[in-house]
Amino acid sequence: MAYQGVASFDSRAITLNGKRTLLLGGSLQYPKIHHTQWNNTLKLAKECGLNFLDIYVFWNVHEKKRGIFTFTEEADIFRFLQMAHQHGLLVMLRLGPYICAETSYGGFPCWLREIPGIQFRTYNDPFMREVKRWLFYITTLLKEKRLFFPQGGPIVLVQLENEYDLVSKIQLSKGEQYLNWYNELYRELAFDVPLIMCRSSPEEVGEFCSCSKEPELSTIASVETCIETFNSFYGHKKIADLRRRKPHQPILWTEFWIGWYDIWTSAPRKRSTEDVIYAALRFIAQGGAGFSYYMFHGGTHFNNLAMYSQTTSYYFDSPIDEYGRPSFLFYMLKRINHILHQFSSHLLSQDHPQVLHLLPQVVAFIWQEHSSQQSLSFLCNDSEQIAYIMFQQSMMKMNPLSVAVFLENELLFDSSSGYDWQIPFRDFKPLERAYFRELKTFQLDIPIPPLSSSCDFSQLPDMLSVTQDETDYMWYISSATLPVSSKEFTCEKVLLQIEMADLIHLFINQQYMGSSWIKIDDERFANGKNGFRFSIEFENSVYPQPVFSSNSKLYVSILVCSLGLIKGEFQLWKGATMEKEKKGLFKQPIIHFVVKHSELETETIPLSFTSSWAMMPLSIMKDHQSAFVKEYNIKNVDKPLSLGPTYYKQTVIINKAMIDALKWGLVIDFSSMTKGIFRWNSFCCGRYYSIQVLGKERDPSLRNSPVQEDHLFKSTQRYYHIPKGVLQERNELEVFEEIGGNFMQLRILFVE
Repeated sequence: MAYQGVASFDSRAITLNGKRTLLLGGSLQYPKIHHTQWNNTLKLAKECGLNFLDIYVFWNVHEKKRGIFTFTEEADIFRFLQMAHQHGLLVMLRLGPYICAETSYGGFPCWLREIPGIQFRTYNDPFMREVKRWLFYITTLLKEKRLFFPQGGPIVLVQLENEYDLVSKIQLSKGEQYLNWYNELYRELAFDVPLIMCRSSPEEVGEFCSCSKEPELSTIASVETCIETFNSFYGHKKIADLRRRKPHQPILWTEFWIGWYDIWTSAPRKRSTEDVIYAALRFIAQGGAGFSYYMFHGGTHFNNLAMYSQTTSYYFDSPIDEYGRPSFLFYMLKRINHILHQFSSHLLSQDHPQVLHLLPQVVAFIWQEHSSQQSLSFLCNDSEQIAYIMFQQSMMKMNPLSVAVFLENELLFDSSSGYDWQIPFRDFKPLERAYFRELKTFQLDIPIPPLSSSCDFSQLPDMLSVTQDETDYMWYISSATLPVSSKEFTCEKVLLQIEMADLIHLFINQQYMGSSWIKIDDERFANGKNGFRFSIEFENSVYPQPVFSSNSKLYVSILVCSLGLIKGEFQLWKGATMEKEKKGLFKQPIIHFVVKHSELETETIPLSFTSSWAMMPLSIMKDHQSAFVKEYNIKNVDKPLSLGPTYYKQTVIINKAMIDALKWGLVIDFSSMTKGIFRWNSFCCGRYYSIQVLGKERDPSLRNSPVQEDHLFKSTQRYYHIPKGVLQERNELEVFEEIGGNFMQLRILFVE
């Protein structure tokens, strides 16, 4: 190999060709940004003062079926890396293959769980064999494209595994053996750039599987020879401990959490701009050598990218919003990034700053450049109170959790008073109904017994083994009787005890009875929660109330809906590993009818199942490579005749001048609908779910974080993104709706 550069490190910083380099970066996830928008995002990254990117590699995107690889459009990682290089951006490539990233299965392809004897993320031969095969394949391609720094490319750091401290207590000694295996694999792969491994901060975000009364460092996150980094809300709180354990390495903050992800049924999460600015400057002041804003542009969970519970939007309160527009935070970060780069020689001339403790929680860090002897000072108020202090001949009034930056006596930036930046007002402009043309509506049949293949419930196969996560939907079908004396009876209420993942819709005799509109818990087994077990009442769900005959069988049809695969072990029960992920019904449900005999008399009667059970996938495909609805039992109707699965095809005309004038694309307001998935010109834009926010109590997993929940919003997500790159003059919108809604009130809006 003809070396064109050397990436290394010393105790203070990453060194490139022997020169210390301050890394100010941002996290971008290429499959979540439409490929036609990549250039805009990279241009904004450079404008904001970033000099490197943190990029996860998505195995679940590139090898959805074993041995069949995809590297086109949003999956063209090589083009994305080449474009980053053209914009002058370095890259920290996080190969995983476990990446978390709020993506389905944490980045693992679904087929991996089917390999006999496999156990994820531990010293397990079947697992390590597949990981090694994938990593050698992708690394070979990266080298062929000459994308590593020694080849003249942008990749200066490589990460293997991810936040292993969250599972190391499950794996114990096998976990340490597993990480050492990665270290050997790193040598075999011969990246010729430094290896990093990162540690999470469970004390800040409450992943229960790793919480313990034991010290944090009883968990294992890295091997001795690599650079250990961390993910956190406040990087400066990690510095002292990491310096004590690894004094030979620089302090790098791989994920600077500037916000948090949203989950269905919870209020949107926010972090204040002031707090983000404080955390950034406070970390650099104390000796941080680099960080990555997580996320810099979160984007959208197209196709089946979203993990369990995660909304389709991945805004993350980031400097670039979901649609690609720079936010107020963008302009504030731009100011501090350019200051830090301008005076990076001051920061990197010394190994440690001079530290002055001025008040109990007010401290100054002073860095001096060798050549000019100029000092760059950071005055930090770490208290929750306003502080008044004389510093560098200035009387400072410092807000709680704030930082002021001085060059000698000149005030360069004061986070207590730097928030007067004005950006244009943002809004959406509706597309007039005149542009909506042909509409076709199809009702899907509710399957009932008898079916060709049925068996005892305990013999039903695992749902994911059948669907391979290509569809979210599976029917479970059986028949039952109800021992009731009346010839006809009205069902006033249905009581359901069920073990399932993730949601269900119940139909009796092809009539809709109700849905499990439950609070979605990110950590559904933590803090005494029910996990997969639910007791649900369906009351007044449908009008008029269903009337049944006592002499006939009752056909029970349950549509199970997945909300995405888990992103990590902590979303399962304590001690579980990721290959244990499952969807569907796990036990035969217990169903009671509350039957009305007269005005005053009601009776609660259990259903008695009289036949075997059958499963039938409802093939609504979550990609843009195949037909959307692979179902034959559908009928064209003028409008839906009953509540249940419905498929809409709407033609939308947008003239070329309107498309050319657009910069950011469209959104659809799905508030008139219920839940489903949609495509635009065969591009799968993701799931929609219009349920209102349930409950006003704060998510306990965020109790130690600076993130707040905004309960002014009625639903977690109302608007759903359609990238400009998929628009044409004649467009086809396809919507699969699970239950019902008013499609005629659906709105399409321009992003302004």
